[in-house]
Amino acid sequence: MAEAPYKLTERDLDLILLEELSSDTGFLAWFVKHLGLANCTLLDARHSEWERTGKKWGETDVLAFVESDGSKIAILIEDKVAAQFTDRQAERYRERAEKLVKKKCADKSFIVLCAPESYLAKVPEDDPWDLRISLETVLEWFESVSGFRASWRARALRSCLECLSASQSAGCEEISRFSSELRAYLCSLNEGFNHKITDEKWGFIIKPHRTPTNVQIAWKYNQACIDLTFYRDHVGKASADDAPSGVTFMPSGEKDRKSDIFRVEVPAVDVTSPLEEQMDIVSEVMDAIRKLLPLVDLTIGSSD
Repeated sequence: MAEAPYKLTERDLDLILLEELSSDTGFLAWFVKHLGLANCTLLDARHSEWERTGKKWGETDVLAFVESDGSKIAILIEDKVAAQFTDRQAERYRERAEKLVKKKCADKSFIVLCAPESYLAKVPEDDPWDLRISLETVLEWFESVSGFRASWRARALRSCLECLSASQSAGCEEISRFSSELRAYLCSLNEGFNHKITDEKWGFIIKPHRTPTNVQIAWKYNQACIDLTFYRDHVGKASADDAPSGVTFMPSGEKDRKSDIFRVEVPAVDVTSPLEEQMDIVSEVMDAIRKLLPLVDLTIGSSD
């Protein structure tokens, strides 16, 4: 597997696209060409823009405004590495895009989904994205540009895609071996974490020393995230207001979900490779779990 300067999360991808759109590398011209635009000048580019449509708030990962032939155009970009869509995500992107035009913030708008080819293949054809561009295509652009900066970007993207591909194709024996190594590592921490060895392809359940019934922490490596899930009688005991910085709250009711989920993104891991060779990722996983633990304690306290 190609070595990378660091392991990418979706937020890292947001910032890479934001920086490249704002730079003079030629990325902006290349990107808008896929939308049928030419002679564009960047007016503004922002990260993690929140807007309310109807009763729900929604996040645009990257919001860019460009001028083309005298028209101001808004480009709303959603990045995915592995995490699943939230409720009506494409439709809500469209609603926010149309709202920008209605408020005269732009004359026209486009919504773009940027994700690995394997991810795009599973997106419903009727989702209203104006453009679906693969990370592999973005990687090819970086590989076509000379210089250390482009090479650095290409290495990071290539490593991320290789990790995803390897884990998605992992066999039961490889998953079980990685799971066993994870259990041994958790025991070595002496922090009260436990993990039952498994060959499940979706992820690993990690139990702190105090976890009530119907509360679960899972490392969903195929989605590159840590999920803290509250089921049944614990639904509603914690809310978005309780979520620390960097934690996404997905309440019950979205997509007919019957649980509350608090999520932290982590880099993609390769379960076909030894855990000890990926300790930088494992360290981020444990930091994410520790960030979620106060929410578990909050729920325990409300049950006392």
